[in-house]
Amino acid sequence: MKRNIAIILIILSSSGYSQWFPQNSSIQNELSKIFIFGNTGYSTSINTGTAIQKTTNAGDSWLLSGNFGAVVTTLYFLNNFTGFVVSLDGFTHKTTNGGSSWEVYQTAVPYTSFSSLYYIDENTGFRGGVG
Repeated sequence: MKRNIAIILIILSSSGYSQWFPQNSSIQNELSKIFIFGNTGYSTSINTGTAIQKTTNAGDSWLLSGNFGAVVTTLYFLNNFTGFVVSLDGFTHKTTNGGSSWEVYQTAVPYTSFSSLYYIDENTGFRGGVG
């Protein structure tokens, strides 16, 4: 019983310092997927669809980090540098330099729409969807 109380107190005291604040950004569309690592974050917007944005200043400003020619359905980042994007055409793209450049990592699967993406490491991942 003492162990459970100690864990609860640690969680409460550490979460007491976390706060969320409203923040304006340069993105005019609703965000659909977001990955955040400290001050660096990546997002895709519902309306802009084919691009992802990147922030390096905790969301004060966002810049284009990639345009994929097809609607981005999901994205997943392992860290600030390595990430994956799946577009509606079924292709998976990979970056290892924080989104400065992207390469086709896995080719499309015909008649498949991927909506989920998860990677264990740079070489092992899972795509899920309808097809």
